[in-house]
Amino acid sequence: MLTNETYELFERFLQGELNESEQSDLDQKIVDNPEWAEAFSLYQSVDQHLRFHKQNQEQTAQLKQTLRQIGNETLLEKMKKPVVIQFFNRNKVWMAAASILLLVGLFIFKDGQPAYVDFAQHSTMELTVRGANQNTEIEAQNSFNQGNYKQAETLLKDWLQKEPDNAEVQLYYGISLLENNHLMEAQKVFKDLEKNELFKNTAYWYLALTSLKEKDYKTCEAYLKQINTASSEGKKARRLLKKL
Repeated sequence: MLTNETYELFERFLQGELNESEQSDLDQKIVDNPEWAEAFSLYQSVDQHLRFHKQNQEQTAQLKQTLRQIGNETLLEKMKKPVVIQFFNRNKVWMAAASILLLVGLFIFKDGQPAYVDFAQHSTMELTVRGANQNTEIEAQNSFNQGNYKQAETLLKDWLQKEPDNAEVQLYYGISLLENNHLMEAQKVFKDLEKNELFKNTAYWYLALTSLKEKDYKTCEAYLKQINTASSEGKKARRLLKKL
């Protein structure tokens, strides 16, 4: 069952304050318990919006407290008829969460320009791991997929030292750099990927997102226009172009 301590654990994870034992325990609970996974994903999504757009600490605390109250009133309540009522309450959680994110979204677009956080949806890292250092590489993927980009950056950098030509690892390393605001380094990684025909459109997309994060809208637009409209990034590129 989730409690207020659960959300405190989520917050400590986002602040990078968990020790190795606590991190392992959290990872296992997210894998084994769908309720934990759902609550963690929602808390993390709101936190990412707030970190990018917060005006002050009071606003951050207030919105996170609202999220906790939603969890306490819905996800956390005991069900007399779990099969029937649980589905209804899950929808209540997500409807309430959507309302919060909508309000955040209104704040995001108040300056009339799109924001990086609204387009930074990254694919899950699921690479085949081989060799003697599987634990480290699995840890790198888990860190990335859980949004712990600081740790992912370090581990993926080590991975690339062993496999410098692994384009998929380069991509996720570049995304981690981008999320950590190491924009010049991220741009260099994506420019290298641009030379790879299989990753060209993905590289253009992330170069555009890098420019968007810098609020360099002209350069962002230029990269978006280089993306093949028939590619998987084409639809996202058209959507972002309409916002610019």
